[in-house]
Amino acid sequence: MKETAPSLFKRSKAGDERAFRNIYDNHKAAIYRYALTITRDVQQAEDVTQEAFLKLYKAQHRYRDDSNLGALLFKITRNTALSHVAKARRFPRTLQTWGDDGQENGQDPLSQLPDDRALPDACSMHQELRQHVMQAIDSMPARLREVYLLHEFEGLSYQDISARLELSYHAVQKRFTRALEYLQVTVEIFNNQHL
Repeated sequence: MKETAPSLFKRSKAGDERAFRNIYDNHKAAIYRYALTITRDVQQAEDVTQEAFLKLYKAQHRYRDDSNLGALLFKITRNTALSHVAKARRFPRTLQTWGDDGQENGQDPLSQLPDDRALPDACSMHQELRQHVMQAIDSMPARLREVYLLHEFEGLSYQDISARLELSYHAVQKRFTRALEYLQVTVEIFNNQHL
């Protein structure tokens, strides 16, 4: 029988390192994916994941035993990731966020775009549009990008995003709408340049 998160957290707070290891094992994949949606960088996401768990470990005595561990970890991860993103903007370096083929971790985030490979000109324009949209997603304000990516690529509902980010349903809906508007402007600009 799998031990509940509150029980693990209580044991971890009492000094049981195996309990904290179980917390880490149970949540690391979700925390990493979430960090990646914010940072858009594999190395930064790994760093954020480690840092978030370290922050939880060091500050666990401040939280109640019955704290929502998942929400707590996502909040710590979000704050840590946003700090990393802000730092990266202040001190830019070359970030490898997307491969040359527009893929990340073997997934094509824009696979919903039509396949125009049959026509060479259309294929070229398709690739340009793909790059243009990916750049727009990367340049989106972090608070819009995280909601957009959680909904579109993680498949989370507004309600799930609301719980994960501890935002109101309305705030999630508004951020997603603003992200779509941001992308719509990008596509319109692209279309105007290629007419």
